[in-house]
Amino acid sequence: MIVVGSTIPAWKMDEAGYWASWLLNAEQIAASHPDLLEVRFIAVLELDARGREPFAPLLARIADLRGIVWTFSLDDGAMVITGSNRLVRICTGRNLISQYARDHHATHVLFADADTMIPGDAIPKLLELDWPIVGGEVPTYALHLGPQGPVEGYPFPVVQRNNTAGFLLVASELFRRLSWRVDVAAGMTDDPCYAADAIAAGYPTRVRCDVVGAHWPPSIGPVEQRGHDLVVRR
Repeated sequence: MIVVGSTIPAWKMDEAGYWASWLLNAEQIAASHPDLLEVRFIAVLELDARGREPFAPLLARIADLRGIVWTFSLDDGAMVITGSNRLVRICTGRNLISQYARDHHATHVLFADADTMIPGDAIPKLLELDWPIVGGEVPTYALHLGPQGPVEGYPFPVVQRNNTAGFLLVASELFRRLSWRVDVAAGMTDDPCYAADAIAAGYPTRVRCDVVGAHWPPSIGPVEQRGHDLVVRR
């Protein structure tokens, strides 16, 4: 089984692009695995005082896919969500996705940000790399402009570099060992920490450059500038 998972807070439910992008090609993704193994979708929702009510459209879509819903709540005393305090929430949600995958003996987890559309044939194409941690390209983050090195031996373009967790396929040998975290003292956010831990385990991230995900919207700034209602409701 391959788990496709996303973690979604209530404040992202104000516009469909922010919560539904990862599900736009869900049927194609589910049907694309070459060995016909099950592909299962899981949404991990961060609840506030409103409970599941803000998530009604997402819950309907997940039900159509016979997907799984897990929930969690976190009260760290914050009055509003910021670019800093949301990271612990993201990591909590992703760690619950990993736990679900462990509990159900999944072979891989495809971590997908809710606002990133994954190509329908992404899973078989990423599996062709035969590597425990593999990313698809997401141009919005401009990671292709940073340090990277080509990886030889593939009939398609592959580079070695850190990648966004918004489009990342991780095999069980790694997701069973690694946790999503933030290292404030080291100045490292969630994606760099996970990539560094994978490197420490012997597996730097490889990115298949011709498998491209589309972020919505294509250009983004800090979360505080995206027009969401970020007030924490208790």
